[in-house]
Amino acid sequence: MSVAAIRKTDPDFSAPNYSLMKDGVPFPSRPCFNWLPQYRYGLFVYKALQQACAGLLSYQGDKIDFAKSGTRGAGDVPLHLVRPVLMDWVIRQGNYSGYVLNAAESALQPFTNGELYYPLTADLALIVAKQEGSNALLNNVLPYMTPAPQTVEALAAVGGGYYGATPAEIAAAHIARKTATEKFNSKLRGMYGVQNPDSLRTHSAAVGGLIDACTRYLHATKPGFRTCMMVPEYWDLLRCVLTYSAKGLRAVEGLADGKFPEKEWLTAISQPDVDFAYISYTNNPLGRPTPHASIIKAIDAISDDALFFIDCTSIDIKESSNEAVVSDILKKFPHKNLLIAKSFSKEYNKGHIRLGYGLFTRPDFANALWPYMAGYPSVANIAEGLECLDQGNAHVLGAYRDISRQLAEFAKTRPHIRVSGMESNYTTLFFESEDACSKARGLIEAEFGSKVFPGELPMQGGGDMGLGQGEINLTSIKRIPFLPANGLRILMTTETVANLSKVL
Repeated sequence: MSVAAIRKTDPDFSAPNYSLMKDGVPFPSRPCFNWLPQYRYGLFVYKALQQACAGLLSYQGDKIDFAKSGTRGAGDVPLHLVRPVLMDWVIRQGNYSGYVLNAAESALQPFTNGELYYPLTADLALIVAKQEGSNALLNNVLPYMTPAPQTVEALAAVGGGYYGATPAEIAAAHIARKTATEKFNSKLRGMYGVQNPDSLRTHSAAVGGLIDACTRYLHATKPGFRTCMMVPEYWDLLRCVLTYSAKGLRAVEGLADGKFPEKEWLTAISQPDVDFAYISYTNNPLGRPTPHASIIKAIDAISDDALFFIDCTSIDIKESSNEAVVSDILKKFPHKNLLIAKSFSKEYNKGHIRLGYGLFTRPDFANALWPYMAGYPSVANIAEGLECLDQGNAHVLGAYRDISRQLAEFAKTRPHIRVSGMESNYTTLFFESEDACSKARGLIEAEFGSKVFPGELPMQGGGDMGLGQGEINLTSIKRIPFLPANGLRILMTTETVANLSKVL
């Protein structure tokens, strides 16, 4: 492909090996381009790569080409013309990859300093929509992964800019999505006994997007907000907190040792300066449930106005955070500022539809957070969500209970490996040493690659994200901060235990 073929009005999207997941760019690993509009990290990587590649290029007339070093015009290519396929082409040429990656790492400094993420632009919306290959305005999810107030504008960019839709058609599509979501919300409110329509919000980004919304909201309203959480904990939570308020993090350790440090947790969360706290009913990466009594004590202990995010989105084969439990919490603690998160990704094995919702004890906070949340889900995803509610998730729970039994047999015959939990869709294997853990990871990857864990490779503990500085070492992005280095996080599937048994 010739760079000269990329024109201002007719960009070339035909490059081989192009994909939304990695965008043809080998840096860094899994930058989440498929969730680009919602996740800050993917957006900053995209922008950083744009800036780095633009520095090598010149723009004359309607053509883009490599600039001669030191000559006038180098780096004058408008960023909106530096598309994914062009970045891919630049990185693949000669010895340019080293320069681009180094320059991109420097450009990522605003991210590590905690600046707000770049919103989805109309230009990027067109790129992603075209690659999706869908012309159904009702069901194109991507425009609704922008913050809620911008959804109509993003829909117009995709629908009008690429599909030639009229303003009336765009308005009708937006109203259809809003109407479908309101119907869905009404059914969910009935399940939990919630009366106020503002106390339940459905969104199109699952739990990671909701965590992102909360931390961005707090960054905007309480710069330097103080967070209290257990560690190790969900990677997206760590990424958000260390982006927006690294110096305000109070991390309670001890979970990886095999028991819940209730005394230390209650002491930390009861401090009057806590603005935001997070706990999950089933811990990811450990796959172990949090005692219900400990969560209730924490709700009692936290100050009334602090935002307490209770994550109920991971699989829980004991159903300790079922509808009755959540309803009871909402009824007992109306004076607290609680956000209870649920989603369809794991509970119904529907990760592809990116459908989740939050239950709020304070409708005024839900309204304030809404502009930061991903907007109305697509009509098709709402329909799939309604079908899930009608059918239930007994089949999903049954499958994970079978996996749990297989994992118990695996652990029984391998006393040198400690399995942290067997009740969820994740677990962590603890080895006798960091070297033993690294060796096991190498054996798994050499034998199966990503097949043992569809969609991702195993993640080892010991990540060196700088606590208190918000720094990220891009070469170790797969290593989980706060998880001991002898721990290997495992995504549980029906194939996982059988595959692990072959190599460990």
